[in-house]
Amino acid sequence: LSHGGLRWIYVDDCAVAYLRESSKEKILVIVASAKTKITIDLAKFGYQISDTLHGPLLKGKKISLNAKGPISGIWRLT
Repeated sequence: LSHGGLRWIYVDDCAVAYLRESSKEKILVIVASAKTKITIDLAKFGYQISDTLHGPLLKGKKISLNAKGPISGIWRLT
């Protein structure tokens, strides 16, 4: 995804999540530097996870990621 917008959807002391959106592709990126629990309702943005590109396997519209330490993930959205 080399073109399109960036939308921050989650921030805490240890983690960030953002959407990379273009007319052709939508991607969710999560990066955590330490132990944290992240819950994101993608339905309010009109998305759900369709494919895991990197990181933990996640599916659906409401996701919960319990990071026990540093972690990163990239998911394709529909």
